[in-house]
Amino acid sequence: MKEKKPKAEKPTALVEEKQPESVAAPEPEKPAALAVTLADLQVEGKKLMDAGKQADLKALVTKLGSTKLSTLPVEKYAEAIAELKKLTAGL
Repeated sequence: MKEKKPKAEKPTALVEEKQPESVAAPEPEKPAALAVTLADLQVEGKKLMDAGKQADLKALVTKLGSTKLSTLPVEKYAEAIAELKKLTAGL
């Protein structure tokens, strides 16, 4: 019988492990406490109503493209709360 010679090891190519590209961390979501809700708008709106400033509230809602606070598009809530807070600041 013939003796088997050990096979010569094939040179292995060095494979460089690619480091993951730095990925920008996703922006943290705003805490729920900062999200403006319809209830927030209603609270500020009620302050105006109680002070007899219904016309100011109606003008703001109209300016934002609605006929009632409850039908205001959600996208306008942040703008609405900012304006309402300005109007109620002195009350």
